[in-house]
Amino acid sequence: MKYLITTMKYFLITLLVLTNYLVYESNSFSEEPCECGIENLSTRIINGKPVDYERYPWFIQLNGCGGALITDKHVVTSAHCIFPETDRPTIKPVLGLYNFSDYKSSPYLEVEEFIPHPEYIYIPDALIAHYSSEHFWYDIAIIKLKKRLEFKDGLCPICLSNFDKTDNLFAYGFGAQNKGNQLVLAKFMHEVNLNRIGMKTCRSFFAGKNAFNETNTICTLNHDMKHSLCAGDSGTPVSTRKDGRVYLSGIPFYADKQCGADGFIHPNLLEKVFAHLDWIRSETKTGFYCYGEHHPFEPGFHPEYKAVLEKIGPVDDIFYDAEDWYRSPLVF
Repeated sequence: MKYLITTMKYFLITLLVLTNYLVYESNSFSEEPCECGIENLSTRIINGKPVDYERYPWFIQLNGCGGALITDKHVVTSAHCIFPETDRPTIKPVLGLYNFSDYKSSPYLEVEEFIPHPEYIYIPDALIAHYSSEHFWYDIAIIKLKKRLEFKDGLCPICLSNFDKTDNLFAYGFGAQNKGNQLVLAKFMHEVNLNRIGMKTCRSFFAGKNAFNETNTICTLNHDMKHSLCAGDSGTPVSTRKDGRVYLSGIPFYADKQCGADGFIHPNLLEKVFAHLDWIRSETKTGFYCYGEHHPFEPGFHPEYKAVLEKIGPVDDIFYDAEDWYRSPLVF
């Protein structure tokens, strides 16, 4: 009888351990359906005016730059935003920022790794005049987060653009604004429409300088010459809408620092996301992609990462606590 009780006890313990493992395994690897590029709709106010901070839930603020969440673990931004390397400990990715003055006190997402494009070359400001413009190409980077984000309660990533040519572009962020020919730091998120222009016209603004690689670049210039990207808009998601979703089309790497305060607006230069899809995919294999009709990647994990998970079990599926992500403190 004693032997039977002991046997039953070990059986129940084994069953409990196995059940807990299976539950953990299921929670870690269940590929719950999610969708990308879904706006939290509200009244839109555009062309340099405030926009509802929850409208674009994938927007990330990184000190003086913007960024966009593309998986549950990866953010895309401009490469120069993560240089010099000595500044990286101060880069704090914040979701759901409403008032820029709250940035330093807002909860932030911890960073596991900064991944600049391998062909990007960082040149310190003091030495820029000694280098050709080709050194500023490939200005795109990925930030890998330490923990995963749960896509719920309105939080979702932006869709990646599978279109080589896109029109009806718009941008949103906390860049500076031209107020009466004076530059004013934005306190609240604002949005602006951008018009794409041809490369021949774009080059005419740069006096023959080889300022960009046409294959990888989108050039925009607003016809009314009043609204543009400005200082602080590097890395901010330049987007387009298609079939009810928002797609990431470009990442600004050059903007008019005067924002038209000198009476003249220069073109904006953007890294074309479509041109970097292969590199982005190779660096985000551990990320979970959500569904979008025109998204270039299948929803879920990369097949190579899924194969690893099936063999060795959970490796890094740790999630942020719900209260830590997306909505930072609101101070009106």
